[in-house]
Amino acid sequence: MTTYRRYTFVTQLERGHAEAQDALWTATITHWWFKDPLVSGEGKLEFSFTVCGRDQWFTHKRAMGLAVNTVYSAGGLMKDVPLPVWVKLAPHTNRGYLRH
Repeated sequence: MTTYRRYTFVTQLERGHAEAQDALWTATITHWWFKDPLVSGEGKLEFSFTVCGRDQWFTHKRAMGLAVNTVYSAGGLMKDVPLPVWVKLAPHTNRGYLRH
């Protein structure tokens, strides 16, 4: 069953908010498994997004890859990628025709 999670990252970077927003929007347009990107523009860079995958490990791998790309886009390094906070979301309810 597909896993859905909402990931949030709070970095120590105080720059690159616009670049991070562009990186997240590009990822959501390019890949169907990312959606609902959000970047806070106050002080430290904080961003979040929803990601889905075939299991919890695949979902985590996708999320961390996007987090690294976002931090690099904002001018940070690998050491600036924080540990994520995630919330498990309910699986989708569309299971096909006449399925209960």
